[in-house]
Amino acid sequence: MRDLDEGREQILISAVHIGGILNILSKKLNVASAIMFLARILSLKNVTIAEVDRAIYQDALQFAISENLEPNDALAIVLMSKYDCEEILTFDFDFYGVRGIRKPLLEEEIKLFGAPYE
Repeated sequence: MRDLDEGREQILISAVHIGGILNILSKKLNVASAIMFLARILSLKNVTIAEVDRAIYQDALQFAISENLEPNDALAIVLMSKYDCEEILTFDFDFYGVRGIRKPLLEEEIKLFGAPYE
């Protein structure tokens, strides 16, 4: 995480996913936490905020159907492909079977607790 904070790693996040995080923070914690998170994301020079348009959503829909993924997870994969991003930081087991991307946090959790579908 220090590498992210200090700008040694690039961060890709979509406006859609930021919105989801902000909603969770507002509802589960408080509005101030959401505001602080957004301010921090916007302050980091190494953050790319990907815009999402109809064409990207159409690609995500096709990927969601073909891979049986939740649409926002498929959106993340489509954007990763568009931006040549090979690694996702997630604990979401829906990414477990997705090939072609590294999932270091999820892989560490699997080492500790086992795979979700075994």
